[in-house]
Amino acid sequence: MDTIAGRQIERIGHLGLPVIRPKTVEGPNTLSGIEKSLVLKLLHDAEGQKVLSEIRSKPEVLTLEGKMIATSYGGRTLFDVRLLACWWIWRANYVGRNQANAELDAYLSADNIEVDLVEWLQGVEVDGSIDLGLGYQLAPAKDYYDVDEKEALLKFDLSGHELQDPAASAILKRTVQLSKAVSKDEDNFDSAARRSDGHEMYLAVMLLNCQSSFTANSVLSTSHIQPNTPPFRFHGGGGRIGERQKHLSNGKVMPDAKLFNDMMSSARRWDDHELDFYLTAMKRLSSAKASRSGHDFALDLGIALEMMLFKGDRSKSEIRNKFAARGAWLLAKDVEDRTSLFGALLEIYDFRSRVAHGGALNLRAKQWHAFRKSQAEQVLIAESVFQKVISEGEPDWKRLVLGG
Repeated sequence: MDTIAGRQIERIGHLGLPVIRPKTVEGPNTLSGIEKSLVLKLLHDAEGQKVLSEIRSKPEVLTLEGKMIATSYGGRTLFDVRLLACWWIWRANYVGRNQANAELDAYLSADNIEVDLVEWLQGVEVDGSIDLGLGYQLAPAKDYYDVDEKEALLKFDLSGHELQDPAASAILKRTVQLSKAVSKDEDNFDSAARRSDGHEMYLAVMLLNCQSSFTANSVLSTSHIQPNTPPFRFHGGGGRIGERQKHLSNGKVMPDAKLFNDMMSSARRWDDHELDFYLTAMKRLSSAKASRSGHDFALDLGIALEMMLFKGDRSKSEIRNKFAARGAWLLAKDVEDRTSLFGALLEIYDFRSRVAHGGALNLRAKQWHAFRKSQAEQVLIAESVFQKVISEGEPDWKRLVLGG
């Protein structure tokens, strides 16, 4: 054991590299400032100089000199061969020379590096990783790499207070490719493309919330370069922070991957105006599904359905009956089903109108009991409308209703 800057440092390996034990996570995923300084000092030793010389002489390394290399989803830094040598020494102490050489060669020969875009989700749980297609995966938060955000969200809220239950129970992940290196004057980081990637992650959460029994709240949006990618940048890039919702829990979920694919494929064709419209409607649906207030539920669900059933329709005539008729014709399989749906949709509209115009539902005890019993059916109707309109496109309402 050595003592450096007041810390006891345990050393391993024939190069005497300090053991890397981050204070919040286990595993060699990143280096503290002190530990990085110690590794840099090793480059002045004979063995360290040999490593630096060998790496510097590689043809692929020579092509990186003077270029900007990716260090995170939104950042780059000037290439420094010393940090690459430090990375190799660090990895060699943990996994051996052969594995460190293999990882270094893979990095040097690649044109791109992989970056995970991650939405940390509250309210849903999954048993294992679920492939949703189109590059998306849903997985338990505890199974993701040991990053600082994971440790914080599993134990603390975003204000640092210890939690009784995790702030995030699952993650939605999509892996994208970044150019590894560019010249100093090359604008490779297209801010519009980055915004588009970030928006699509949030859109994916909203689309999943249109599925039955799925109500997730994204509490944090981050990005992470794959672990063990040179040189030492495994810290995540923080993004949008959402508000944690109390009592939000749907338990174990198994989303329909085909439905998600159909809806996302359609959503990727939306222009900016359509994207804003549908996101607003889906936020209302998500809010209704997560609400513990009957008043808020009725208002949000009614508005969400009205947006989906009246998109682009500026007519104010017969809104109540048109609302119910459109939803019934859209979803019903036969006359009996259509009659039942028509009545349920009239109720949804009437409940929404009570809150919109009176500020509350104002129901008697017996009516309140009936309303609470009907909420699950109302949510299923709304989910079905969103799924059908988004995945199949906006119907020709006149042809659907009059020609049905």
